[in-house]
Amino acid sequence: AAARRFAALIARRASGEPVAYLIGEREFMALPFRVGPGALVPRPETELLVEWALGWLAHRPRAVVLDIGTGSGAIAVALAAHLAPDWAGRIIAADRSGEALAWAARNRAALAQSQRVRLVRGDLTDWCAAGAADLLLANLPYLTPGQIAENPDLAAEPRTALDGGPDGLDLVRRLLADAPRALAAGGAFGLELDPSQTEPVAALARQTLPGARIRIIADLSGRPRHVVGER
Repeated sequence: AAARRFAALIARRASGEPVAYLIGEREFMALPFRVGPGALVPRPETELLVEWALGWLAHRPRAVVLDIGTGSGAIAVALAAHLAPDWAGRIIAADRSGEALAWAARNRAALAQSQRVRLVRGDLTDWCAAGAADLLLANLPYLTPGQIAENPDLAAEPRTALDGGPDGLDLVRRLLADAPRALAAGGAFGLELDPSQTEPVAALARQTLPGARIRIIADLSGRPRHVVGER
C-alpha cells in the first residue's frame, strides 16, 4: 500500500506538480504554509521582501499594510507572525482569486494570525480608499508566456499567478499607476520582479512617484530582485 501511494506521488511529480503540492506544505520565513492547486508556492526570494518590510515597520507601530495578490497569504501572514507582539497596525491581504484567498484563510487560521490579517477579494488597489496604505507590498505575476512555456515545473501552478502579459509587467504597471493615490504621505512600497525587470520598473516608479527614494535589492544569489521605494 505504501509503495502504491509512493508511485502515485512520483507520477504526479513527473507530470509537473510541485513537491509542495504533493506534501501540502512549504516552509516560508520558518513557518509551515499550506499550499495546493489554486495558489502559487511561496519562493525563498520573497522572504527578502518580507525582511525588508519588517525593518520598515519596526518603528511604525500603527501602519496599514496592503499585500496585493496575496495568494497563499505568505507575505501577509509571515509579516503578522514576525512583527512584535505590541505592533498595533493593520495588515490587509487582497487577491482577485477566491481559490487563493481560501488558502490564505487556511494559513491565517493555522498560524493564529486572524486578529492581525484581514482578507479582501479585490483587483490590485482598485478597492481601497485614497491614502489607505502606509506600506504596499506585491509579488504580482511577472513572467512572460514564453518563460512559463519553457519551464515545465510551473505547469501545475495557477496561470493567473504567473502570467504578467507580453513583457511580464501588465499588472505591475497598473499597480504603480495607482500608487500615488493608494499610498499615504510618507508611505512605501516593495515589489518582487524578474531580475531583468528591476531597472525598467525602478525607472517607472520614479516617473509615477516623483521625489520618492527608489532602490533595488538583490536576492541571495546577487541578482536584482526587488524594487522598493519611499515617498
